[in-house]
Amino acid sequence: MPGQLTEIEKNNNKYYTWKIDLKSTEKYWMGWFKGLSKIFLGIHIPKILVTAEKERMDKELTIAQMQGKFKVVVIHNVGHSVHEDDFKCMAKECYNFLKDFRIPMTLQ
Repeated sequence: MPGQLTEIEKNNNKYYTWKIDLKSTEKYWMGWFKGLSKIFLGIHIPKILVTAEKERMDKELTIAQMQGKFKVVVIHNVGHSVHEDDFKCMAKECYNFLKDFRIPMTLQ
């Protein structure tokens, strides 16, 4: 997540701080995710949900995953920004998903 941080030097010590004041976005936090599972499940194409090992799915996603409505991939030893923390594993999983579902990978 280096792109989200700014390096600050103070008294010959380096510190990192967020580029954006996260507290100022708090009023939007609940709205970002409200209804997201329903929207995700409402898309009628092959889907993949990539999570870190410590993430949890809500009840709606858990039931749908058990019914085979989408593929779940858990990537270990990463934080919340899975795609940045282990981009090689993320790329491999995306490639395998495209290959498994025979989704074209080139434009013609």
